[in-house]
Amino acid sequence: MHRPASAEMEVRRGRRNGSWLSPRVYYALAAVFALIAVLFPSWGGLLFSPHEIDFRYFWFAGYMWAHGLDPYLPAYAKLGNSLLPVGSKLQMWLYPPDWWPVARALALLDLPTSLIVWRFVASGLMIVATAAVTWVLTPRVDLPRRVALTAFACALASVIEPTRMMLSGQVSSVVIYVGVALIVCAQATRNRALLVAGLILLTFKPQVGAVAFVAFAIADPKAVLYALIGCLILALPQFTAFGFLNTIREMIAGYPNYAAWPGNSALAMTGPAQLLGRLGIDVPALLFLPAAFLTAIAAGVVMRREGQQLPGAALLLAGIAAFVPLHNYDMEMLLILAILLLRCGAPLIAVAAGAVLIVKPGWQEKGAIVYANVSQGAISYSIAGLIFLALAIRVILRRQPRTPSA
Repeated sequence: MHRPASAEMEVRRGRRNGSWLSPRVYYALAAVFALIAVLFPSWGGLLFSPHEIDFRYFWFAGYMWAHGLDPYLPAYAKLGNSLLPVGSKLQMWLYPPDWWPVARALALLDLPTSLIVWRFVASGLMIVATAAVTWVLTPRVDLPRRVALTAFACALASVIEPTRMMLSGQVSSVVIYVGVALIVCAQATRNRALLVAGLILLTFKPQVGAVAFVAFAIADPKAVLYALIGCLILALPQFTAFGFLNTIREMIAGYPNYAAWPGNSALAMTGPAQLLGRLGIDVPALLFLPAAFLTAIAAGVVMRREGQQLPGAALLLAGIAAFVPLHNYDMEMLLILAILLLRCGAPLIAVAAGAVLIVKPGWQEKGAIVYANVSQGAISYSIAGLIFLALAIRVILRRQPRTPSA
């Protein structure tokens, strides 16, 4: 029995593009992956959701702003712990005031309802951001494979361990993930508006935003200027109500307590300090932050060169993942970095080796001491960050701004 001429042409076209599967198979695979991407976070985040940990920090900051109160004052913790249901105790509000729109939006609903809504919104943002990055970075891949690859990336984003931790009620990690995705898309499309939006979102986690700003102050100073203006606009409600200088003083006064919290110790976060701590060498989690800034400077120089925007972005993100102390739920960004490194020509096997460490790091760290579950997987994430940093450096040294499509 002969196949129809149209089907024969599709198979031949697929073989010319390096594929031995028919388009229908790719679309079927895409449908399965898309189903996993949508259902898995909904199942894990609503029906069997983990205990809420940090969501109340953001919700209560919005609650205070809604009632004309300053969340940077000590009353934040005292009032919050007296009003909120039993759970993780509030300590202080350390995030920058450009969180105002997000926190206020979260506080429009009561805490339990807002948490459920946020879990669905966060899952949607994660899927859309992953799809956008994968789609933008595979322009030369034929449509069936491109659709399947995009759906596969979204499914992977939904099942990796950082996503499960994110669904406990993390907010900053989702915002950072979207910001990283916007920056990668901006570098791929040379779209400054996307870059500005991404930089603004990265400031929501100051240690990440500061490193990114250093890189783009070299690569695109105008984008940094526009992002700073955007941050000031978002923070205007706090500044107008409680004063600009007063807010800055309150924020600075709270930062010395940041490292003193057990949840922000070296063993509770990612990075070289985490790995040294496992060897019995106790150093502050922020000790290697200067290395992140040095990497950002190098990345900024690379991104100024024509055709090196994506390798430079890979170096920047790898420096952040390797040296900036973060929590396990923040390391979702490693997935975007893995996709970017493949686009830049990093060896598939090496990238896959690093990516395996973020799928279910608990498998590699059985028996490792953790702090209140916030450091579960931190060893694997730290190693993955260093692997990806080495791959980003390799890509730049080999001067491969482009690679053949997968």
